[in-house]
Amino acid sequence: MQLPRQFPAKMAETVISKTSRSKAMFSLSDELMCLRVCNNEDPSKNICSFDRDVGDLEETLSVVSDSIGAKGVKESLVVLFSVRKPPSPDDDGRQRLWPFGVRKETFDAISKSFSLSRFYSQMHSDTTSMFFDENDSAGTDSDGIQRCIMQIEYPSTMRWSLALSFDPSTCTTGALVHGLFPQQIDDLVKDIIPRSDQIGLPMLLPFVVFTSRARSTNSRVIQCHREMVDWERRTGLSPEWRADNPIDRTRHEKANLGLALAELTTILSKLAYLSFLGDFEAPMLAKFDRFNQRSVQAMKGTTMNQDSHHARLCAMETEFRKDNAFCRETFQAAKERARYLTGRTNAQVQAIYSLIAQRDSALALKDNAALKGISEDQRTIALAATRDSAAMKTISIITAVFLPATFTATFFSSAFFRFPTDEAADVVSKWIWVYVVVTTLLSVGVLGWWYMSRRRKERDIELGLLKRE
Repeated sequence: MQLPRQFPAKMAETVISKTSRSKAMFSLSDELMCLRVCNNEDPSKNICSFDRDVGDLEETLSVVSDSIGAKGVKESLVVLFSVRKPPSPDDDGRQRLWPFGVRKETFDAISKSFSLSRFYSQMHSDTTSMFFDENDSAGTDSDGIQRCIMQIEYPSTMRWSLALSFDPSTCTTGALVHGLFPQQIDDLVKDIIPRSDQIGLPMLLPFVVFTSRARSTNSRVIQCHREMVDWERRTGLSPEWRADNPIDRTRHEKANLGLALAELTTILSKLAYLSFLGDFEAPMLAKFDRFNQRSVQAMKGTTMNQDSHHARLCAMETEFRKDNAFCRETFQAAKERARYLTGRTNAQVQAIYSLIAQRDSALALKDNAALKGISEDQRTIALAATRDSAAMKTISIITAVFLPATFTATFFSSAFFRFPTDEAADVVSKWIWVYVVVTTLLSVGVLGWWYMSRRRKERDIELGLLKRE
């Protein structure tokens, strides 16, 4: 069987595309931070260290392995942060694929050492916002390790991803976090260290992140509420609940309604995003509970299954569910408030549209009144012009009638003509008929010429109008 000629070219293009995309996912150098927390049976031997610059990854992983396997260690948390560089002035925060802050070889070494999910790189490449519990539906793998991955891609200020694994045999949580800025990493570490006694629960790390996001979501909803109320007052459209505190309903006459409409539309966009957070992130917290519960149950039958230790983890898991439920309710309350504010802001937008239409209508009425005045003036001018035209026409006719007679009389009275009379006593010359005939002919000729000229001009005007149409 002979393959089509274009098949190798297409195949090569596919390989090149995948290779280019794979290269775009990784950096040319390693930029890692490491948080390591180990709880010992002897509290004085507890370890809590944060390395802001991991120089030799192999050495770091070796130290981590030794500390986990040390005698007396009950539980451990090791987090490697793939640092995201601060944005440049030209960066709008909307780049679709943020490369890992490590080389591909380093990424593979971390994935192997922590037994991370094989779907992490694919999720990152697809830029999909999701939480995937690998063992939720498929069950626990043969190695007994619990794995999950998650990624938040929609906000431009905090786009991050996480690959996490939990080994019940050593009660160790290993994680690779990507996409946080150095300042965000510092804040996360500061929130985790006071809760180091809970590192036996693998979902502690993402829960701390979500707790911060819940507070941020709630504060943003409050800010949107304040902005919306401010515009209600500035436009005079605020609801009046107290009779002793009346609202000036004429403020909209001085307000910039176009600016108000733009700002309220921006508030609607913010509220839509905050409502989405409640719909999307609150269900993730429920999955955290299932992951923790399954991980604690998986510790039965392992070397870490000491009654006191397991009982403490079960108690912590119960308290964790309470904290998690409170965080979910925070998201839910913010979502419900955002939906209420969305309806209230939409009412303001519709009212402003009506005010703009009323303002345009008032301007149109003023324009119509002005146009009516102009029309009256034009009518008066037209009437005056008609009267002037009639007067000029009368003058023209009178002039046309008397001009030939005057001309004939003047011409015949000149020294060029002599009309002798038979008797000196005659009052009227017998040559008067010459004057009458000549005057009549001239008058008829002049009036006829004037009438024909007028008709010709009217026809020219009519033809010109027809050509324009």
